[in-house]
Amino acid sequence: MKILFSCLLVLLVSGCQNDDNQRTSTQVVSISEASQLSKSSNVYTSSVLDDGTILFGGENGLSISYTSNNRDNKSNFQLPIFLQESDQNSTNRSNDENETKVKIFSIVNSSSGVFIGGSFNNVNGTPRNNLVKLNSNGLVNEDFNNSINGAVFKIIEIDENNLLVAGSFGGYDDNIAHSIAKISKNGVLDKDFIPFNEYLFVKINDVAKLDANKYILAGTFVKEAGETDENTTKEDVISMTSSIVVLNTNGSIDEELTSKFSKIKNEAFVVEVDNSLVYIGGNFTFSQNDYKYTNLVAFSLDGELNEEFKIETMQGLIFDTKISGDTVIFAGDFLMPDSSSSRSFYIVDKNGITIKVENFSVDADIYSIDVYEGSLILSGEGNFAINGNDYSNNIALKLQ
Repeated sequence: MKILFSCLLVLLVSGCQNDDNQRTSTQVVSISEASQLSKSSNVYTSSVLDDGTILFGGENGLSISYTSNNRDNKSNFQLPIFLQESDQNSTNRSNDENETKVKIFSIVNSSSGVFIGGSFNNVNGTPRNNLVKLNSNGLVNEDFNNSINGAVFKIIEIDENNLLVAGSFGGYDDNIAHSIAKISKNGVLDKDFIPFNEYLFVKINDVAKLDANKYILAGTFVKEAGETDENTTKEDVISMTSSIVVLNTNGSIDEELTSKFSKIKNEAFVVEVDNSLVYIGGNFTFSQNDYKYTNLVAFSLDGELNEEFKIETMQGLIFDTKISGDTVIFAGDFLMPDSSSSRSFYIVDKNGITIKVENFSVDADIYSIDVYEGSLILSGEGNFAINGNDYSNNIALKLQ
């Protein structure tokens, strides 16, 4: 399961909604094709290379599979070995085995190489801390040698030459970076891009371009409290905490636009921008005009809640979402009220009304949704069943 920030705001999670939030639709889709991909468990991300090779990243590093267009061809990509070696000199090591497990959270395939972020400190015997650039054949790019002192959860291309790298970290090489860094594809840091200097805590789960001039970030952001004492209330802590922040391209925070997303508290895991709307998913509830919104909402690009988009009551977490035509597909670790035999995967229309998938059941935690050549690629840990056939952890499927 993805890393959760819960210590500050657990009391914000509100329980069940009333039946007024439940809406039904007569729309039905089914799975026309399905294929098993990598069976590696706890898969957090995937990316398709130019030759059709699919890379899956998760616990213990990378695994590999193939799309239909190169299944019979041998890829020249050599899977690298990732390690998370214990610091033998540390006097404050965790006894939790998860703290020493390799985890891959983000993969970006670009024209200049394959960028991989996560939690690791060695790749193919070469020291690399939490970010590595691989050549197209899978070998470590020796010229890209940089160090991030914390986990990388997301990498995005922002233009032909530059990336944003985000996660939970405090520095890039010997420079301060508050969980986000703008770098060239050669690894050169933009030292003028330093948001969150006035923040106490920053953890970024997802980043997307909001428009040509802004980025939207999902996670947990806690402002500096200034002078506090034992009389500081939970409400004070909540008021200093955000789940969505909007940045200008120079790294400054758009405070006015950020404030329009302030109803979203606790934690956001995904932001997906589609035309004039941004969809935000995670672990939150809030009310507006006597309606309780839960875990997946839509806003205009200028921060106005789209009150027409209302999903059914759900309990749990949304980790990823994708827009496909007139439908919104989302996945995570959750239950919906009408899903006694399936969980963690749902499809709705652009008003949030449920579209039933008649021949597909899921008992899995789904961390990632990708789309390739008309197929959905679902990655996570657990089981899928389609027309009596069973699949595990990763699956490619087509809807009809």
